[in-house]
Amino acid sequence: MNFRTEKSLVVSEQTNQNQDKKEQKIYQWDQEKYKLVKINIQIYFTQEQKIVYLKDNLILRIEQIYDTSKDIEILNNMEQIQFLYWSGQYGLKNKKQGKWMASWDGKVLINIGGYYRDGLKQGLWKELIKNYWSRATVFETGEYHNDLRIGKWNYGFQKNKIDGEFQNSDGGFYNRVGQKKGKWVELDEGFFILKKITHHGEYNKMGYKVGRWDIVFREKLIGGGQYDQEEYQKKIGKWIEIDEEFRDDKQITYIGEYNIKGMKIGRWEIIFKELQIGGGSYDQAGLKIGKWVELWEGFQYSAQVICNGEYNMNGLQIGRWDISYCDVDGDGKYQYLGGGSYDQKGLNKIGKWVELWGGFHNLAQVTYQGEYNIKGMKVGQWDIMYCEVRDGKYKKIGGGLYDQKEGQKKIGKWIELDEGFKDGRQITHNGEYNMIGKKVGAWIKMGTNYGKHIYEYLKYKK
Repeated sequence: MNFRTEKSLVVSEQTNQNQDKKEQKIYQWDQEKYKLVKINIQIYFTQEQKIVYLKDNLILRIEQIYDTSKDIEILNNMEQIQFLYWSGQYGLKNKKQGKWMASWDGKVLINIGGYYRDGLKQGLWKELIKNYWSRATVFETGEYHNDLRIGKWNYGFQKNKIDGEFQNSDGGFYNRVGQKKGKWVELDEGFFILKKITHHGEYNKMGYKVGRWDIVFREKLIGGGQYDQEEYQKKIGKWIEIDEEFRDDKQITYIGEYNIKGMKIGRWEIIFKELQIGGGSYDQAGLKIGKWVELWEGFQYSAQVICNGEYNMNGLQIGRWDISYCDVDGDGKYQYLGGGSYDQKGLNKIGKWVELWGGFHNLAQVTYQGEYNIKGMKVGQWDIMYCEVRDGKYKKIGGGLYDQKEGQKKIGKWIELDEGFKDGRQITHNGEYNMIGKKVGAWIKMGTNYGKHIYEYLKYKK
């Protein structure tokens, strides 16, 4: 059956209490940051055998579960939750039967799907890859026998959504019990148009990776290493690995060594587009120790930011950590930007800090300046500072107070940045928080959006 999304519905408190709820991280495209980001949603399994996907207490999707004898497949990106539906027939005992087809945003995906018999996939199928979305329109084609993949499977790249034309690519073989075997060319788990990464290597008879595996980006070898021939997919020896968020504007690789236990040891280097920009050492247990230069979490071509400091013997950050930034329009050198200190146990940030705004990049050079208490909580005045492109000077554009006792709780008047703040789009939100950290009264959204003046009024309950 095809169950449509019920959008913008609010979940009642009674409904919340009668459902089994769990947190789930999913991928969503962030157009402002121009990358995939992980966000938190909630999933409910109801007593009526339904799955409910929610974000900020709003329903994204409701789906009925008919065949409770099979594992439930959870959708793992926002576009699938919004747009992907399957349609077909159910037979005896609510088992899927006959031909099933996929649709995306209300339109049938031509030639995608296959046949079920008594709830089991049989024969030739064309399936969506697990992380299918609008920037990764990739499919897998091959044969099923009693719900197990067998024989040769290929990847297919859809060239035309209207006529369903495919361009086939490499894949590999499955054995009779649905395990990969022999030589494979497989797509990276996060494959999409900005991350065209493939992995080339071999599976043994047990379905484990063994021997040499190569990492290829846009048909160029950029990394790889060895898996142990005997144990379960254990990396050994020298490896060149890619960053989890590797893509066109974040071509980060890591070079170092694994010991015979499959743990990172010794010196590892961090490389950005073939230039070393950081690194440090691991101990024999795979913990970071000593001095490190590592990437800021939002590192990319337009936000080349590194952090420099020390790890203790427990693999925790301690002491002074500095933040440095390399402007894409500058001289190619990293300049000091901010930072602060961790306590000697490596548990909390303490004292004065200059931190980067989460959306920091060359057109949005924004920092936050303030203080942490001994419990690692923000307290007192925190200022929002902004440096316009090619200006070189930071000016205060916002900020406000955190509670001195509890910490991390905003109180009083605040000027906050709009999520998409940057040069040409300098919009702020101006208003007040009450003593329990809730927005109250009038909040004003104001500023300029590429020459257009913005002034919007929003009222919160007191």
